Amino acid sequence: MVLFRKLDINCSPENARWLEGCYEFYLKRVLPEFIWGVVGLTKFLTRITALDKAGQILILSFWSYGDDEAETFANLDHTFEGLHKASLLVNNQVKKWGLCP
Repeated sequence: MVLFRKLDINCSPENARWLEGCYEFYLKRVLPEFIWGVVGLTKFLTRITALDKAGQILILSFWSYGDDEAETFANLDHTFEGLHKASLLVNNQVKKWGLCP
């Protein structure tokens, strides 16, 4: 699950779309042509109770495939490495746009 630290930013559908698009952009670049693992992106409606407002969060789901257990876990490691790299790049964009404290 991914959300902005400044809770009110999560109440804007435009910001949720931006976050999803940013992850999609960077995942395609850090995991080009990798077919043995996948990261799914899902926007999920939620209630930001501290603000008593509706908001959205981004759910990251992941899968990996292989011909045996060892290959599947090696591909999962590769998927996690790509997700980590993409998350660092997304974080840099969040800072650049001033969307974090």
